[in-house]
Amino acid sequence: MLCTSIAVALCATASPTVGALTARLPHAAASGYVLIYNGPAVCDGCAAAIGHAVVVAGFPARYVANPDSVPGLLPRARLFIVPGTNDNIEPMRRMFNRVIGAPLRAYLLGGGRYLGLCGGAFLAVQRYWLTAAQTVPALGIVPATADTYANNENARLEKVRWFGQVHWMYYQGGPYFMLNSGHVGVTVDATYADGSIAALSYRYGKGTVLVSGVHPEATIAWLTWDGINPRGWEPTFPLAVAMIQHLLS
Repeated sequence: MLCTSIAVALCATASPTVGALTARLPHAAASGYVLIYNGPAVCDGCAAAIGHAVVVAGFPARYVANPDSVPGLLPRARLFIVPGTNDNIEPMRRMFNRVIGAPLRAYLLGGGRYLGLCGGAFLAVQRYWLTAAQTVPALGIVPATADTYANNENARLEKVRWFGQVHWMYYQGGPYFMLNSGHVGVTVDATYADGSIAALSYRYGKGTVLVSGVHPEATIAWLTWDGINPRGWEPTFPLAVAMIQHLLS
């Protein structure tokens, strides 16, 4: 489930590592930062790319590389983002389930927000397919099972219908989502060309979760790096900005 292998120099400043803080009971802050995970398994340039969208949307971004620090930082976070990852998120899944799962669910129940992109979307579902014969438990904040949309790991543009409008969007190894039976509170935001779910929103307690198998935050630099012909492509970065503004409205 490779999300992207790029090393984009977007938002060229290095993301800071946040030290461990004393854990508190998570709750939704009326004001605060957007917390972006940029630790092990996050792909090069992915945290910076969505961080740039956060800043353009008008919100302060704070980066955290240590999963152990996340529970203490959630209380002042308006939104927690887990961006795209490399091709092996199993160590990250196990770490998140052990350290972040319960505090994140409490944070969302109290009104927090989560945005998962590609690898971050895999981590949000109930279970995802690790192999053709095995699913594994993820964070369980979205009532769905996920699987890789396309087995070919080469980066490319996928035709996606996002709230009724068709866009060619950057894709590499991201998921599609199969809703669990009896689900309530799900909005399908985007579909792939075959009609399977590419992005969805879910009301979790008083909070909101948004997950996407494609990368609206991608820029022309991503296409150039991966040798994708940009002819006819229209930047989708404004979608990423609008998505963040909507989540935080």
